[in-house]
Amino acid sequence: MALIESVSGYGLAANTAAALAILVTMWRTIGAAHLLVWFACIMVAITVRFLLLRAYLRAQDSLKEDANWGYIVAGSNLVIGSAWGWAAFAFFGDNSLPQSVAVLVALAVAAITAQTISPSRESLTAFLAPALIPMIIRLMMMDPVNFAVPSLLILALFLTVWFSLNRYRSRLAMSIEHFERRSASDAAMIRGAETANRLFAQVVTERERAEAELKVAKQAAEDANQAKGDFLAYTSHEIRTPLNAIIGFSDVLMTSAQNPTQQDYSRRIKNAGTRLLTLINDLLDLSKIEAGKLNIEYADFEMRQTLDEVVQEQAVKAREKKITLNLVVDEDVPDALIGDSLRLRQIVLNLIGNAIKFTPVDGTVTTRAQVVGRDGDWPRVKISVTDTGIGIPPDKIGALFQRYAQAEASTARKYGGTGLGLSICKSLVELMEGTIGVTSESGKGSVFAFELPFKVQAPAAKTVTASAEPASTESTTAGTVQGMRVLVAEDNEHNQLLIELLLKKQGVQSVMVNNGVEAIENLRQNSYDLVFMDLEMPVMGGFDAVAAIRKEEQQTGKRVSIVALSAHAPSEQRDLCLQSGMDEYLMKPIDTKLLRVLLQRFAPVRAGHAPEQAA
Repeated sequence: MALIESVSGYGLAANTAAALAILVTMWRTIGAAHLLVWFACIMVAITVRFLLLRAYLRAQDSLKEDANWGYIVAGSNLVIGSAWGWAAFAFFGDNSLPQSVAVLVALAVAAITAQTISPSRESLTAFLAPALIPMIIRLMMMDPVNFAVPSLLILALFLTVWFSLNRYRSRLAMSIEHFERRSASDAAMIRGAETANRLFAQVVTERERAEAELKVAKQAAEDANQAKGDFLAYTSHEIRTPLNAIIGFSDVLMTSAQNPTQQDYSRRIKNAGTRLLTLINDLLDLSKIEAGKLNIEYADFEMRQTLDEVVQEQAVKAREKKITLNLVVDEDVPDALIGDSLRLRQIVLNLIGNAIKFTPVDGTVTTRAQVVGRDGDWPRVKISVTDTGIGIPPDKIGALFQRYAQAEASTARKYGGTGLGLSICKSLVELMEGTIGVTSESGKGSVFAFELPFKVQAPAAKTVTASAEPASTESTTAGTVQGMRVLVAEDNEHNQLLIELLLKKQGVQSVMVNNGVEAIENLRQNSYDLVFMDLEMPVMGGFDAVAAIRKEEQQTGKRVSIVALSAHAPSEQRDLCLQSGMDEYLMKPIDTKLLRVLLQRFAPVRAGHAPEQAA
């Protein structure tokens, strides 16, 4: 249909020319009114058919295949054919021979154009039948005897044109089908290439749009992460400040003379503060992991000492539940390794803490380290924590390492916890290029195990690299702590009282100031062995105060040791503090053991006093 419609314009033009020829030929012999009415009718029909053609060429493929379209075309052909039949019946025979011949010629031209303006068998019939049959009727009415043969010839013309055009179209369809079969691969290739080009262009456009949207989304996510990180850092600092007082004063109360009930209350206060501090640390770690800012620091450490310290830290909790803690380190595990001991401690501490929490009274928790393979010169050490606790149902194991997940809804209510610990452990293990997993059976205990690659220290490399903690655990000589004079710049009155008590218990004299300006003025008038400098204070903060102190020291030639005192995590602030001129970093809440080590480290060696050894 589309092929025939593409040349319908020529057929309509021929019909128009034939109609004009009849108009000119018959103008003097036929009544003008009758002729003009006929001419107007046929021109209107041809115009309608031409408009249908234009609409067809612009229509969508789905509309072209609609059956209703074929009916409309057949109807328009019927009108044009009827107009020609009208001319044959009304204008033939009553005029001169040349005029009758002109009618026949015009009718023949119209019959020949049937091929171009009739895209279907129905439309062909609708055009030829009303165009030629009236001519046959007209001849038979004039003289049935003499015009029988012409009538039959016209009928033969009608049938010949009808059958020949249908046959022609069948052959055309077969030829097209044959051609399509022969060139199917080429056509498919061309269509595939065109489709691929369109798809490629679409993909490029979509990708460009997606990249633009991704940039916007990435920037928004980074801004959101930054805002969240800043919020958590600020919140952590603000919460650590009162926690320093809560945990510190509870320590003081526990070591003071009290009755058992008061000691129990003090212990509960400290445990609650410690759990809150753990939650804050977990949230900060999670924020850093999401922002991609959690770095792994490789340094020398001793595997057996690190694991033993972690187990000892959990000994008090284990004794409260009468749980046996075991530590097994295979002989083939190298002791002097290189890795991130701080993150290793965090992972093992979390796993042992969970094991103790979910193990009933008189149970057992065993921590084991063993070598399970090597990655070149890097041994892979497997550390497993096995407990005899409540176990985990098989259908809950898959969700254990997801954030805020618990084995079941009642677990958080009965045992407590936020569900962040295992998620952070998994992230830390993966950052250190290791793997972590769990095997468990409900009611029979669980085994949490992770594997990490470590590098063995060179035989000569025995120097301990500075870690995030402010004190070394090796034996070092230092001056006497007794009688030290310490200046403390701290704006919180509760923390001032706590630090004063802690220093007094160590035999240290302390002076408290509220900001950096007061610290500078006090140092100008007095001499101190050590300064504890809070970083965030009104009037003047710690960094500005240290910068001013170090600038004045360049003129006097004297230097005082300064330890940063802050509620921010060491990983965020320690390097910045050292670069600004401070000598060490002590984080709130203050650990009394670390405070003792720092005092021993910076205590002066006085005449008549034997040096003490650091804890």
